[in-house]
Amino acid sequence: MRLVAVPPQPTPALTNAKLYFSVDEYEQESAPSKHLVSAPNILSASTLRSLEIGGQILTHDIMDLPVAWANLERLVFNGYHGDSLSFDAVQSLRLLKACPNLVTCELFLEGDAAIPTDCAPILLPKLRELLLLPDKYHIPPNFAASFLLPSLRKLEVPTGYGQLISRDHKASGLFELLERFGSTLQDVTFCYKPLTQSALNHCLRQLPNVTSLGLYSNHRNEFTTSLNNDILGHLSPKFDQAGTTITQLPLCPNIEVFRFRACSGELDEEAFVDFIEARRREVNNQPLEGGRRIARLREVDCGYYDFRSIDPGAALRNRGVDMEAFSLTKWHYYPNL
Repeated sequence: MRLVAVPPQPTPALTNAKLYFSVDEYEQESAPSKHLVSAPNILSASTLRSLEIGGQILTHDIMDLPVAWANLERLVFNGYHGDSLSFDAVQSLRLLKACPNLVTCELFLEGDAAIPTDCAPILLPKLRELLLLPDKYHIPPNFAASFLLPSLRKLEVPTGYGQLISRDHKASGLFELLERFGSTLQDVTFCYKPLTQSALNHCLRQLPNVTSLGLYSNHRNEFTTSLNNDILGHLSPKFDQAGTTITQLPLCPNIEVFRFRACSGELDEEAFVDFIEARRREVNNQPLEGGRRIARLREVDCGYYDFRSIDPGAALRNRGVDMEAFSLTKWHYYPNL
């Protein structure tokens, strides 16, 4: 870590920095972090565009790093080491305000701080990809209102920890993110377990232009939200009796790639096959009224789900679904379990 304390060259060439460090519990001290906040050091280089900091590094305020924050285009921060500091959503506002030229950002959010409502939103005009990793299941309400993100195309909120209490959409910070930025998003992944079944439906209604959708679960609880017949039905178009003319568009009509991660029993397997069949069907009436279209599903990633009641590959073939230029991956069929 003492190498970090080397001053930058008169004509610096450093563009990318990744900082990871791990020690045993009895060896932990603030020395590594001390070298990072001493100025000047190599992080002071005016050419630095990408900064990645692991979770075992900082015991000092990240804003004390001698970084030219306004020059960064990519930032990854996995939180502080130890319990002396907490990087919550409020702290993230302070950091992101200093980084107006970010294109890609990944932040681990600690705690569940309340977001102030009397501050002007932060404009990040170039930000295209945002990944948030809350250590609790919920993004705080009013977090989305703190930003203007006109270029945002990819949003990931894939996980969370702590006590799981499902929230309706009116109390969900995740819903607020999708509601505020959904019209520009093309690639979205989120953990659906912090949501009620109704809130999940409301979230999906905010994503008319998404082409890649990931719905993840990492919590086994039969009383919380699942990928049931209702959700998969709303993601499926409705057809006339002939089965070739669309009579009702589905939610997320433009998805071409669908990914899910679910615990055993959380997926309605028959409805899942119905969903793929409907999204693979050739239709006669495109474009629909108003120029609206429905994309054809071309890739489904099942996240190593263990199917119990149905072999999805065989079921699709038996129904005569067109499997050319279509992939169904990462699944197992265990009918006897």
